[in-house]
Amino acid sequence: MKKLIAIFSLMVFNLSFSSAPVVNIYNWTDYLTPEIITQFTAETGIHVNYATFSEGDEAYMKIKANQGHSGFDVVVPSSDYIQRMSRENLLEKIDRKKLSNLHYINPALLHKSFDPNNDYSIPFLWGYTGLLFDKTVYQPKSIHRWKQLWEPRFRDQLLMLNDMRDVFFVALKVLGYPANDTNPKHLQQAYQKLLQLWPNIKLFNADTPSTIYANGDALVGQCWNGDAIKAMKRNPNMMFVLPTEGINVWMDSMVIPKHAPHLNNAYTFINFILRPDIAKKISDVTQYSSPNLGAIKLMPLSLQQNTILYPPPSVLARGSFRASVGSALSTYIHYWTRLKLSG
Repeated sequence: MKKLIAIFSLMVFNLSFSSAPVVNIYNWTDYLTPEIITQFTAETGIHVNYATFSEGDEAYMKIKANQGHSGFDVVVPSSDYIQRMSRENLLEKIDRKKLSNLHYINPALLHKSFDPNNDYSIPFLWGYTGLLFDKTVYQPKSIHRWKQLWEPRFRDQLLMLNDMRDVFFVALKVLGYPANDTNPKHLQQAYQKLLQLWPNIKLFNADTPSTIYANGDALVGQCWNGDAIKAMKRNPNMMFVLPTEGINVWMDSMVIPKHAPHLNNAYTFINFILRPDIAKKISDVTQYSSPNLGAIKLMPLSLQQNTILYPPPSVLARGSFRASVGSALSTYIHYWTRLKLSG
């Protein structure tokens, strides 16, 4: 899929030299298939110049470096970057009147702390981090809290996501601190707590966690819900649980950078993505949760009732949406670097 996207990206970028209407999209790797982009062009006549990124900081830096003149019309950053970008005046304010399909978005996923009025962002996909383990090795009811990861029985067994905020989330929640804590003393304590976890960590991975779990190369650890589903399809012995301390919720959303060169086409593209049939295709490909209620209604009942993809409101209420930590980010990075070098 990544190779197909790369080839397709080169192909569509060549179209930018034609006189046809275009829209420039910057999105996560594997979030859209060439077929969806081709369908958009067939229906609207608008050619898509499509580029991808694999890390949130990569997208942020590209938008930031050009001071809002990046040339992109639609970008799909994560929630913590949305807050930073809006504060730095890098985003256009959304004109909801131009999005006739906006009503399909689940109200429970709107008005979050990173964009309280959804002035700048429209949900694209969402998910959260939980615990995945092999139930033939560990009793199903024996793992249900983040703090259990420090137990000696897990020595050299854990897969931790190679994601700074996800890893620090665990330590902060175990210590009783907020998920988006910015207190330097608390972050130092979280770092010390993670150092104590080091003997249990087998590896860090964010690229292929589903494959690692499915192949039995890791028996227990962190996993995003979409990757957990992929792993369980390949290995039915895997079990996914939501720790009682809470879950780390992420949301990737569509934004329009300042000075977008094709503003009207940007709205046409976003409205297309908000169509239930298109949103369903995106969720089918990625295996992540759709924020689109219309799309969910088009899914098989087994998916609609899948509590890993769509947990009940009571569970979601225990989640903490990832938000910007402002200037404390440098402290996170400092301790994250020291942690990774300590092994």
